Amino acid sequence: MGWDLPAARPAARRAPSVRRGHAPAAAPARRSDLATDLPRVVRAYFAATLVLLAVMVPVMSGVSGLDTHAYRGLVQRVFTLAVFPPIGVAAFVLARRVWESPG
Repeated sequence: MGWDLPAARPAARRAPSVRRGHAPAAAPARRSDLATDLPRVVRAYFAATLVLLAVMVPVMSGVSGLDTHAYRGLVQRVFTLAVFPPIGVAAFVLARRVWESPG
């Protein structure tokens, strides 16, 4: 029972180089553009989420020394609010940016 290995594929062709002055279509925007284009409310939301996450990680890991056994479910729900909704908010903001972009 021998297993035949697939034949080696030829080496892929090199991608064409980008000439100076022409940015590729998928070039990321400058960092300052991404930060300043977001409304203040969205930036404040992400900052608050990061603060909540920084507080919740030690609580969830047990490093804080708090006895969370009595209200374990509540702590899990607060941690979930710190992790999952920002993903949806970021997806919504990016989708809106794509819909509004020209072209």
